[in-house]
Amino acid sequence: MSGIKKRPHIRPPYPHVYVTIGGSEGAYAGPNGGKLCDRLSSDIKAINTLFSTQCSKEFGVVPGNACWFFGSTFWFSDKGRHLKVNAEEIDKKDPTTNLDINAIYELIQESNKNYDPDVNTNNNPPVSIIIIYVPGNYIANDSFTTGYAYDTKGIPYLIFLSDKATSDVLAHEVGHVLNYSNKNGRKNDPEPAGGDPDHNKNKGNLMYKEAGNTITPQQCTQFSESKIILRPGS
Repeated sequence: MSGIKKRPHIRPPYPHVYVTIGGSEGAYAGPNGGKLCDRLSSDIKAINTLFSTQCSKEFGVVPGNACWFFGSTFWFSDKGRHLKVNAEEIDKKDPTTNLDINAIYELIQESNKNYDPDVNTNNNPPVSIIIIYVPGNYIANDSFTTGYAYDTKGIPYLIFLSDKATSDVLAHEVGHVLNYSNKNGRKNDPEPAGGDPDHNKNKGNLMYKEAGNTITPQQCTQFSESKIILRPGS
């Protein structure tokens, strides 16, 4: 990752979050048994459509250093190996306790130093979210969690997706990160579930504990307050 040169960010004409995406070796590539890039592209297209239609304004997740840079699998340029971590091995309290995940996190964090630090006003934005697809069914082997967003308290945030995670799960985890990064401080869901304020109380909602595909106007407003969203013309 070292030595990446600054490049003008060609911005889509709508608000978006700038991410980098890759996978751990062996991650599920999709129903047709293709390349992991096919799954990544399909998921990104689906969540961009979901947010833009449900929130009445186009909003997207834009990959920067994605498949065409990593070959879909995260690799360590200094050690010549691919990321190898299973969903069951991830520690939800702090995923970076895994040395390989921490190495990826530090590589992206270091590369961000090549870009302007202000996510909202620059033409060379840093990566705000690292999205990692991992083999296995459930994060931390808890028999429930197929996707997980870790609050790093600042960019880059981390999202993990197991083989069972759908595009709605990815959208759900992006929703968490948008709430973690609210300009007014970390936010709970506007209609929180009892005992679990990060999630919505209503089944079928995007932020329900089992991701649905409905987003309320209040959620849209709160998501839009994220300080990691890049806005046209800024």
